[in-house]
Amino acid sequence: MYFPTNSDNTHSDLDNEVTGGRYLDIITNSLSQTLTIEELDRLEELYNNRGIAKGKLQDYRGAIQDYNKAIELNPNYVDAYYYTKFYSF
Repeated sequence: MYFPTNSDNTHSDLDNEVTGGRYLDIITNSLSQTLTIEELDRLEELYNNRGIAKGKLQDYRGAIQDYNKAIELNPNYVDAYYYTKFYSF
Protein backbone atom coordinates (compact mmCIF):
# COMPACT_ATOMS: atom_id res chain seq x y z
CA MET A 1 0.00 0.00 0.00
CA TYR A 2 1.45 3.41 -0.95
CA PHE A 3 1.00 6.48 1.20
CA PRO A 4 3.26 9.43 0.51
CA THR A 5 4.37 11.05 3.73
CA ASN A 6 5.37 14.59 4.43
CA SER A 7 8.29 13.24 6.47
CA ASP A 8 9.57 11.60 3.29
CA ASN A 9 8.73 14.47 0.95
CA THR A 10 8.46 18.22 1.07
CA HIS A 11 5.08 19.78 0.33
CA SER A 12 6.17 20.52 -3.22
CA ASP A 13 7.34 16.93 -3.71
CA LEU A 14 3.97 15.63 -2.52
CA ASP A 15 2.18 18.09 -4.80
CA ASN A 16 4.31 16.85 -7.71
CA GLU A 17 3.34 13.25 -6.97
CA VAL A 18 -0.32 14.20 -6.84
CA THR A 19 -0.26 16.26 -10.03
CA GLY A 20 1.87 13.59 -11.68
CA GLY A 21 -1.12 11.25 -11.80
CA ARG A 22 -0.68 9.40 -8.51
CA TYR A 23 -3.78 11.12 -7.07
CA LEU A 24 -6.14 8.37 -8.20
CA ASP A 25 -3.93 5.78 -6.51
CA ILE A 26 -3.84 7.84 -3.34
CA ILE A 27 -7.62 8.20 -3.18
CA THR A 28 -8.27 4.58 -4.13
CA ASN A 29 -5.79 3.14 -1.66
CA SER A 30 -5.86 5.53 1.26
CA LEU A 31 -8.10 4.50 4.09
CA SER A 32 -9.75 1.76 2.03
CA GLN A 33 -7.63 -1.19 3.10
CA THR A 34 -6.70 -2.69 6.43
CA LEU A 35 -4.15 -0.39 8.01
CA THR A 36 -1.02 -1.49 9.83
CA ILE A 37 -0.21 -0.29 13.34
CA GLU A 38 2.36 2.09 11.87
CA GLU A 39 -0.23 3.60 9.52
CA LEU A 40 -2.73 3.99 12.37
CA ASP A 41 -0.12 6.01 14.22
CA ARG A 42 -0.14 8.54 11.38
CA LEU A 43 -3.80 8.44 10.41
CA GLU A 44 -4.06 12.22 10.36
CA GLU A 45 -1.34 12.29 7.72
CA LEU A 46 -3.24 9.80 5.58
CA TYR A 47 -6.38 11.94 5.74
CA ASN A 48 -4.35 15.03 4.90
CA ASN A 49 -2.74 13.37 1.88
CA ARG A 50 -6.11 12.15 0.63
CA GLY A 51 -7.38 15.72 1.03
CA ILE A 52 -4.56 16.96 -1.18
CA ALA A 53 -5.49 14.42 -3.84
CA LYS A 54 -9.18 15.35 -3.68
CA GLY A 55 -8.29 19.02 -4.01
CA LYS A 56 -6.28 18.28 -7.15
CA LEU A 57 -9.37 16.53 -8.51
CA GLN A 58 -11.41 19.65 -7.68
CA ASP A 59 -13.41 17.80 -5.02
CA TYR A 60 -13.01 20.73 -2.65
CA ARG A 61 -15.76 19.68 -0.26
CA GLY A 62 -14.20 16.21 0.07
CA ALA A 63 -10.77 17.76 0.58
CA ILE A 64 -12.05 19.98 3.41
CA GLN A 65 -13.74 16.97 5.05
CA ASP A 66 -10.46 15.06 5.02
CA TYR A 67 -8.48 18.02 6.36
CA ASN A 68 -11.04 18.47 9.13
CA LYS A 69 -10.76 14.78 10.03
CA ALA A 70 -6.98 15.10 10.18
CA ILE A 71 -7.37 18.09 12.53
CA GLU A 72 -9.91 16.19 14.63
CA LEU A 73 -7.44 13.30 15.02
CA ASN A 74 -4.54 15.63 15.83
CA PRO A 75 -5.33 19.30 16.53
CA ASN A 76 -1.59 20.05 16.33
CA TYR A 77 -1.22 18.71 12.78
CA VAL A 78 -0.18 21.92 11.04
CA ASP A 79 -0.22 20.54 7.49
CA ALA A 80 -4.01 20.07 7.55
CA TYR A 81 -4.49 23.71 8.57
CA TYR A 82 -2.08 24.76 5.83
CA TYR A 83 -4.01 23.01 3.05
CA THR A 84 -7.45 23.90 4.41
CA LYS A 85 -6.83 27.58 3.66
CA PHE A 86 -6.71 26.86 -0.09
CA TYR A 87 -10.30 25.60 -0.21
CA SER A 88 -12.00 27.75 2.44
CA PHE A 89 -13.96 30.23 0.39
